[in-house]
Amino acid sequence: MALKDTLQTLKQDEARTRQAELDRPKVIAEWQATVRKLFDTLRSYLSEYEKGKLLSFSHHDVSTSEELLGSYTIPTMEIRAGNATISVTPVGRLILGALGRVDMHVRGKALEREKIILLHTLEQEKALPFWVISAAPEKAMRFTQSHIAPGQRKYVLMTKETVEKAVDYLLQ
Repeated sequence: MALKDTLQTLKQDEARTRQAELDRPKVIAEWQATVRKLFDTLRSYLSEYEKGKLLSFSHHDVSTSEELLGSYTIPTMEIRAGNATISVTPVGRLILGALGRVDMHVRGKALEREKIILLHTLEQEKALPFWVISAAPEKAMRFTQSHIAPGQRKYVLMTKETVEKAVDYLLQ
């Protein structure tokens, strides 16, 4: 990314942050709805495994806090597979360069290299939000099947296939 692109992204983020401060209840409600919709999508993508009784899902609300939004509750999801539990946890709405972040990790394993990161981002041309997904750099070759520079995450569009790969990656 060229410096001009970086500076434009920072300026857009600053404007979104200022707007979020003004519309705090609205931003929180929209983020909560976005997370619920994400969870519905994840469950839909994995429905064949739930029907086959290989996976089960549960939801609960937790309290969280962001510097500019203050404290609020947000849904979390757990995906159970045998004795393993994958936690799907919103990290925050006000994320630099994104419209929100959600992490997936196996309970008991929460190191950066053991996480899947989901970013809610915005298509610049059409201003349509969508989710992208990534594994840690050293694991991304297997996960995304594309070359990436050492130490960098590669983000790919969240699809049924990439969600299945993410869950498989976490459970191995």
